[in-house]
Amino acid sequence: MAASSSALTTGERGALSRALAGFVVVALAVPAPALAALAAAPAPGPSAMSSTTSAEAQAKVVAASGRVILLPRREGDPLPSSTDASLRESVRAGLRAAGVGVIEVGSLPAGTEVCDELRCLSGLRGSLGIGHVVRATLASIDRDYALRLELIDTADASVVATFDERCALCGLAEAGAHLSAGAEGLFRAAAAASASAAASAIGTLRLTSAPAPAGVTIDGVYAGESPIERGLAPGRHAVTVAAPGHQPVVQELTIVEGEAATIHLSLAPSPPPPPRWGGALLGVGIGLVAGGVFTLALDDRPRPLSCDPAAGACAEFETTWAGAGLLAGGAVLTTLGAVMVRRARAHRRRGGP
Repeated sequence: MAASSSALTTGERGALSRALAGFVVVALAVPAPALAALAAAPAPGPSAMSSTTSAEAQAKVVAASGRVILLPRREGDPLPSSTDASLRESVRAGLRAAGVGVIEVGSLPAGTEVCDELRCLSGLRGSLGIGHVVRATLASIDRDYALRLELIDTADASVVATFDERCALCGLAEAGAHLSAGAEGLFRAAAAASASAAASAIGTLRLTSAPAPAGVTIDGVYAGESPIERGLAPGRHAVTVAAPGHQPVVQELTIVEGEAATIHLSLAPSPPPPPRWGGALLGVGIGLVAGGVFTLALDDRPRPLSCDPAAGACAEFETTWAGAGLLAGGAVLTTLGAVMVRRARAHRRRGGP
C-alpha cells in the first residue's frame, strides 16, 4: 500500500530528530534553579501594557531595564518575622503592579550571594541580568510604622530612588497599602531622575534671526525655521541660516553641557541681479567684430562697378576707418556682454534668481 501523503519523509524525520536533540541539550545545560527564577517573573499585566501619562511610560521603560530582587530580611530587624513577611509581600505586590518581574531569592541558583554590596550586585547583574534590587527597612515605633524602600542599581550600587514614610497610627493592612504604593512609585521616581539626567547631559541652542522666519540648518541637517530652540550634544556645531532675497550666514558655535546658547543672526540683503541682456550684447559684439574683419578685407580692393575700360583702371575701396570702427565697437560690446553673462551665472550659483 502506498504511503499516505501526510507522512514525513526520511529527510524530514531526520531534521525533526536533530531539532529535538538540540532542544534537550540546551534544556539540560540550563540549571533548574535558573529556570525556576525565570518562571517566577510574571508577565506585565494590562496596566503595564497601557500608558496614560508620559511619567508612567518612562517608569515602564526603567522597569523593563531589568528584573528586581527584594533583598531578604536582615538579622536583627526589629519587626516580628510574621509582620515583616506580610509587609514585604505588599512590597512585591507594588513592584509587580509597576510591571516588574520580581525574582524570589529562594529560586536563585545554589550559591548565589544576595546582599547590597557592590560585589554581590555585580554578580547578580552579570550572571542573572538583575538590573535593580530593593532594600526594605521596616520598623514599628509605638503605634507607628517607619517604612523605607531604596531602589539600588546593580551596576554601581547607587540608590536611584527612595520611598520614606512614617505611617502614624497605622494598622498592618494600612501600612501594607502604603508600602505597595511606595514600591510602585519607586520606578516613576527613577524614571524622573533618568529623564533629568538625560536633559542635563545636553545643551540648548536658542536662535533668532532677521528676517524671520528663516531656514535653519544644523550640521548639514535641516532643523526648521527661526526662531528655534533645540537640544544639542555638547561640542562644536555649524549653523546655517538662509532666507529668500538674503545672503546665507554660516556660524560655528560651541554647546556646553547643561547650558543654553542664545544667538541672533542678521542676514544681509542679496545684491540685485545683474541685467539679463548680457547675452544680447555679446551676440551684437561678435557680429560687429565679424563685420569689421570683413570690411577691412575689402580695403584697397577694386570696385567692380567703378572700372573705366578706356583707362584700364578701377576705383578702390577705402574701408580702413570703417573696419577699424566696427572692430573697436564689436570688441567693446563683446567684452561687456561676456562680463555680464559671467556675473549672471555667478549670481545663479549663489542661489539668486
